[in-house]
Amino acid sequence: MNLPNYIKILFSTIVFIMLFFSCDQEVTTSPEEPEPPKGFIFVDSEPNGFKIFLDGRFTGRFTPDSLPFVEEREHEVTLKRKFWKDTSLFVEAYENQLSTVNINLLQNNSMYGRINFKSNPPGASILLGDSLLSEKTPYTSERLVPGLYDVTFKYPQHRSLSAKVAVLSDQIVPVSIALQDTSIWVDYNAVNSKVPSNRFTKVACDKNDFVWAGTISEGLVRVKGDSFVTYNTSNSLLPGNRIREIFVDNENNKWIGTENGLARIDDFGVMTLYNSSNSGLPNNFITTVNQDEMGNIWIGTTSGLVKYSSGSFQVYNSQNSNMPWTWVQDVKPAAPYIWTAIDSFVTRFDGNEFEIFTMEENDILNTNITGMDIDKNGKLWVVFSAQRLGPGVVLQGGLGIYDNGWNSQLVGSVPNFELFDIYIDRDDYKWLCTEEGLLKYMVLDNAERTFRPNNSGIVSSIIKSVSEDSKGALWIASDDALIKYKKYLDSE
Repeated sequence: MNLPNYIKILFSTIVFIMLFFSCDQEVTTSPEEPEPPKGFIFVDSEPNGFKIFLDGRFTGRFTPDSLPFVEEREHEVTLKRKFWKDTSLFVEAYENQLSTVNINLLQNNSMYGRINFKSNPPGASILLGDSLLSEKTPYTSERLVPGLYDVTFKYPQHRSLSAKVAVLSDQIVPVSIALQDTSIWVDYNAVNSKVPSNRFTKVACDKNDFVWAGTISEGLVRVKGDSFVTYNTSNSLLPGNRIREIFVDNENNKWIGTENGLARIDDFGVMTLYNSSNSGLPNNFITTVNQDEMGNIWIGTTSGLVKYSSGSFQVYNSQNSNMPWTWVQDVKPAAPYIWTAIDSFVTRFDGNEFEIFTMEENDILNTNITGMDIDKNGKLWVVFSAQRLGPGVVLQGGLGIYDNGWNSQLVGSVPNFELFDIYIDRDDYKWLCTEEGLLKYMVLDNAERTFRPNNSGIVSSIIKSVSEDSKGALWIASDDALIKYKKYLDSE
């Protein structure tokens, strides 16, 4: 069959184009991929968990594990782990053959570390982790596996102290701890105890020997032995975290005064809140609380004196009585009177009128009243803090004693130091809370003794409040810790 001429021409053109391009283009081919190395190393150790380095580079693997695709030659395998000495060895990798590295590091004596235990005083028991060692300080342990250890020293009548110790291979780690003598003085702070703050404002001991301590900004702490419970605005009905007053009444209710209201805690831990919205309190700034012989609760506020009885509130202020001012600093009932420190006046309330004692008419040091208490004979003791009236002009602070008349007593070696409160213990000793330490005033000897960090076991000079437990120990609220003073054991 004869094809038309135009088809013959088209076919010839296509064949020519194909031949042209096939001859003009270069022929390219991809290089062959090299075969991967065929060496294979398995690395194991006792103990496990060491980083595996190959020729100085971390493989990302930990013992026990295998290293595939290793070049067929000699390699350096290094094992590394925190606190342990590095271990290296050389291993030959062969084609299609498993090479094995198995190292027991516990058989190498140089891998172990030691601890040198020392304490002051010596002879302390040593707890290493949970194990009580048979030896006492000073002592050097042997063959400790590298790692972190909890070390605790214990000694009678001293606070136990613990430390974390890093034991390193082939090294002796010194651990030397001075143990605090707690035979007479014990302090509780945020480092050594579960208290939320180091700054305490008030303290009171209840009839069950629970200690209640108020802080300047972190709420209320209940202490019994090694148990610490914190109450604050986030976990309780406590109206404020700045505690200004703690009082324990005859029924063992705890009255907690804050700048945002008053809380009462009963023996079952039930807390009741009183404020100006749900009660007859004139405002929420509570300064002081006390109880008279009839069981009435007397509450001091910045807007007057409040008598709480059988669920009702009666307010006394400058509008409905002859109160000279409304800011109540302190209240101390002493039948038949209610002694009240009101702003700059000491007053005696008989239920109808306030008898006002002034600095000008009585033997009173000044008007800066910071605390009051009643002794066994019914005498009123008042502390007056120094007042700075101007450059070089200071009214000295001290004691004011009322016994059918006033007399004053200067205390302390510094004329212008601050006094914060007074507490009279069961032995009728007067304890003054000052910025220069805790001052013990002894009436019969007309003497005083001041406890400071430089002459006793007390850890703070700024003392804010004192209370006594059933054993006769004093509990002290300070700016640096809550402090227990076993005064009955102090022979000085």
